Amino acid sequence: MATTCAHKISMKNIQKYLAIGGVLCICFFNIYLHSSEISIKGDVNDNIFQYALVDEAKNIWHNVVAGKQSIFHLVDSSNGRWNEGFALSNYYAHMPQAVISGIGLVAGIDTKTLFNFVKFMILVLLPLSFFVSSRILGLSYTTALVSAFVSHAIFTDGLYGIDVTSYLWRGWGLSSQLFGVFIAPFALAYTYQFIASKKYLWRAVIFNFLLAQNHMGIFFILGLSYPLLLVAKASCLDSKKIHALFKNSELIDLAKRMGVVGLFTGLFLSYVFAPFFLQGAYRNFSLWDPIWKFDSFGLLQTVMWVLNGDLFDFGRLPIVSYLVLFGVLYVLSQRRLFFRYLGLSYCIFLLFFIGRKPFGFIIDLVPGMSEFHLHRFIVGLHIFGVFIVVLFSVEMVKRASQAITRFNKKNETHIRQVMLIFMIGIISVIVYMLEKPIITYSQTNKTWINESNVRYGADEKEYAQLVRYLKKSNVGRVYAGRPGNWGRQFKVGDTTVYMALSRDGFWGIAFAPESWSPMAEYDQFFDESDANSYDLFNVTHVVADESVKMPDFAKKVETFGKYIVYKIQTNGWFEFGTSSNVITGGKADFVNITHLWMTTNGPKNKEFPQVSYTKKSNELGKNEIDLHDKHSYTFRGKINRLGQENPLFDGHDKQVISAIKKSEEKTVTGFKTVYEVDKDCPLCVVVLKQTFHPNWSVKVNGIAIDSYPVFPFYSAIPVQKAGTYTIEAEYKPNGLKILLLTLSLVGVTIVIVKKSLIKKT
Repeated sequence: MATTCAHKISMKNIQKYLAIGGVLCICFFNIYLHSSEISIKGDVNDNIFQYALVDEAKNIWHNVVAGKQSIFHLVDSSNGRWNEGFALSNYYAHMPQAVISGIGLVAGIDTKTLFNFVKFMILVLLPLSFFVSSRILGLSYTTALVSAFVSHAIFTDGLYGIDVTSYLWRGWGLSSQLFGVFIAPFALAYTYQFIASKKYLWRAVIFNFLLAQNHMGIFFILGLSYPLLLVAKASCLDSKKIHALFKNSELIDLAKRMGVVGLFTGLFLSYVFAPFFLQGAYRNFSLWDPIWKFDSFGLLQTVMWVLNGDLFDFGRLPIVSYLVLFGVLYVLSQRRLFFRYLGLSYCIFLLFFIGRKPFGFIIDLVPGMSEFHLHRFIVGLHIFGVFIVVLFSVEMVKRASQAITRFNKKNETHIRQVMLIFMIGIISVIVYMLEKPIITYSQTNKTWINESNVRYGADEKEYAQLVRYLKKSNVGRVYAGRPGNWGRQFKVGDTTVYMALSRDGFWGIAFAPESWSPMAEYDQFFDESDANSYDLFNVTHVVADESVKMPDFAKKVETFGKYIVYKIQTNGWFEFGTSSNVITGGKADFVNITHLWMTTNGPKNKEFPQVSYTKKSNELGKNEIDLHDKHSYTFRGKINRLGQENPLFDGHDKQVISAIKKSEEKTVTGFKTVYEVDKDCPLCVVVLKQTFHPNWSVKVNGIAIDSYPVFPFYSAIPVQKAGTYTIEAEYKPNGLKILLLTLSLVGVTIVIVKKSLIKKT
């Protein structure tokens, strides 16, 4: 008996160590595949944006240490590098950038080097996340190893899933998603364990909190799956108890635990949710984003990908794809909570991945999801697909093993050995087939990175001279082309110059790595041949090569190899003008009428129509236009369509007012100017050429006043009387957000202290 027990313990330990060794082998294999990611000199994808956010956080840390900024600016600040400035961190995940830059500052490590190393290590260890999460879910070590391998083996044609095409240099460079995908299995495992069996409450809350801080989209996807646990539980009940569904104690307890984890997670994330929803009117819904991002790919395309295997197995036999397909049928057929939960969630994710036609009205009922990119549900398909494949494969292997055992009892030992060798051979072939396209993709990635680094090195010296020159100059915004014109071919190495300049801290125009700023719609209309356009956007410098013909008003000032610098005279960050029109409509209605304004004499004559989302009293007698949608409006009681006539007063017969700008300066957190106005002017304004947002605090002669948005989407400060005006505009973190963040930190501290005291006692 003792020998038998010892044998069982020994076999169990052997399986454990083999599984741990196996997942470590996968991680070391990842090091071999992706080691070149550490050496990247110039990114060509979303990592240029992600690193710029890290660099921005580094600058804030320096200012915090120097006493020039509040530490709360790390979670809510205006980022000027794109789209005329925007309160990006007020809406966007900010913890990874703050942490990476903070570590770099303390440790004295170059931020770029640290950023490359962190995303490399997360990529290497991603299979370990699925391995450990499988163990948290109570799966065996062998099963956990299979989940680690399957998570590593998924491969698509760049569909933004959890595979390497989403993260590598030659792929999309989605480092923010990479961090989120690493945390997501932990959040899923701990949340399921608490809701199903009352274990790990605070771990569930913490990992959901961390997931939201790294990638809000993946947090929403997992969050949508948690209520399906109730549906899964109800479907597992005995059919005789269905009539008493709402009285079932197990179901009620499940709902209570779901409410508890949701409540605490919501409280700790309230400082993120509050501005996201309460200030959503100032977060853009862009017409420039491809429609497939919002509406996904449609029924026909999705069915084709499901059947040909491209959702999991691009360029190879659809092994994983069909394991998922049959696995979904298997888990739904089992009367076990976790199985049903996986199957139901996968089916719902697939419906949403199909798109808003015909299922979009369902997802749009969820607050905040009407603007969600539905194609991102592939992340949910992949994460849940991994566990479905694992459970189905283990069941198939178990049944095959039982059949082999029965066969072995009737046959000789050498036949059993032949069968074992045959099985090992089959598994080896499958592993090779799954890994081959990943290896090829990664090897090409390594080759292209090395070649790109050589090209970057050839341009690096002259580009560095350009950067030093611009940093010494009094630059406004810098234009270096755009994706749709000569800017696409104008590069440092393989990185376009407009991307490189934004990475290195310069405020640019016409490049939108994200489109949440309302100005993302309008700086695309920048006209590089029109002096008024340069003035409107305060573009003071252009960087181009000799192939670009610049207008006569652009003065050539410096040349660094192929990088030629031109300077343009503008009126600076502030502009004096009038606001004689008031346009009322929804946030998605203004794009066409704003474009119309930009093609008239309105910008030239400094007439900036007021933007209003709600109808207000018009005490100043402004010209009123009420938008119905992007194409039609009511003007003077008559409904018209844009293009029939121009309803905008363009300022050509405005009062002649003398306004002299005495001074102007750009501060750490805003701008300051002094104007002298010689006559009263009820409709006159000073316009700050920064994207309007309620978090901008404006003082005129030391008194706080309310600014309001004007075309294109700038901040206007009324100056209605003759006199001298000292205007200070400062971006301040949202007060409600600071309060909720403080309460969240206090709550987390109480939880940690309480748990520590419990452990000691």
